Amino acid sequence: MSLDFTHLHLHTEYSLLDGANKIKTLAKRLKEMNIKSCAITDHGNMFGAIEFYKGMRAEGIKPIIGLEAYIHNNDDISSKESRQRFHLCLFAKNEIGYQNLMYLSSMSYIKGYYYYPRINKKLLREHSDGLVCSSACLAGEVNFHLNLSERNLKRGAGGYEAAKAAALEYKDIFGDDFYLEIMRHGIFDQQRVDSDIIRLSKETGIKLIATNDAHYTTKDSAIAQKIFVYISANKNFDESVREQVLSEFYAKSPEQMGEIFADIPEVITNTQEIVQKCNLEIKLGDATP
Repeated sequence: MSLDFTHLHLHTEYSLLDGANKIKTLAKRLKEMNIKSCAITDHGNMFGAIEFYKGMRAEGIKPIIGLEAYIHNNDDISSKESRQRFHLCLFAKNEIGYQNLMYLSSMSYIKGYYYYPRINKKLLREHSDGLVCSSACLAGEVNFHLNLSERNLKRGAGGYEAAKAAALEYKDIFGDDFYLEIMRHGIFDQQRVDSDIIRLSKETGIKLIATNDAHYTTKDSAIAQKIFVYISANKNFDESVREQVLSEFYAKSPEQMGEIFADIPEVITNTQEIVQKCNLEIKLGDATP
């Protein structure tokens, strides 16, 4: 019996100089693994949404259109008081959600751009209709507060209660359409927050979903993706860096994800709840490219 799992945190090549998933190659690989649906959550943009939609459908895979937004907590979306921003994943449930997603992405560039295309919670609350939301990676607001690293403490991480307050704020905006992400790549900082994420879910009733922050399609593509990151940062990629590359951020099979989260299998099952909620049909028209 095959396990149903959907990648709900995934970056294509349109996460510029960060994602390395080529859409056609990814779609074929997902089909080989009997994965029936997949989301796109590129950083701050929807540049690849239509190509992804068409590419997944061509392989019989249900596309879920989303993005990984950069969000800050200032009431003024254009505020330049701080470069700090948090990651947040958003998914379109329907046409209204798709319109809101496009609006939020557009405003992040038109009004909110400061080093990154940003939105704020005021705008998010005003345009939350038709969207599902998840807490994203270690750079998400909830995990930021839970991860009491020296760097995060200097930036204002507040611990468990601050994380809980942030989670409840998102729950207030999205209701049962807000989910907590849990990731296990073997990173110390993820291990640091793992038990607290599970505790937070139990205390608040916010469901957990397993994600793998897939930046490339197969494990052996890790180095290529890391080179992109180093180009973006204007750094040299040498042999010492090559030895440090962690190659777990790829499109893993349902069986691999099931094994990783064998102690909490519901986080795999819960991904299908979001799949069932997201039923966007994009009218592409008859125009030829």
